Amino acid sequence: MASIQLSEALKQEYNRLFNSCIIDQSKEQSVEKIVTKILNNKPRYKAAGDPLNIPWFFIAVIHNMEASLNFKLHFHNGDPLTARTINVPAGRPKSGN
Repeated sequence: MASIQLSEALKQEYNRLFNSCIIDQSKEQSVEKIVTKILNNKPRYKAAGDPLNIPWFFIAVIHNMEASLNFKLHFHNGDPLTARTINVPAGRPKSGN
């Protein structure tokens, strides 16, 4: 599997940007709720990511963005798992239930 190599300068810039983030006080409870839910499901994210060498926290962030951390929704677009997807990519899975 290909890996991404960041320059040391870019790593430092990303760290600086991350460390300078400030959570708006009005959003603190929402952020805490999301973080708690993510950490409670860390084993699930690790089980999905480890075989593919994908960091568990990356999977958790995508899961939050696409499916609001709901395990009853498709990871990639947030449509219900009970039917074929409607949003892009539509018609997934192509076979099976």
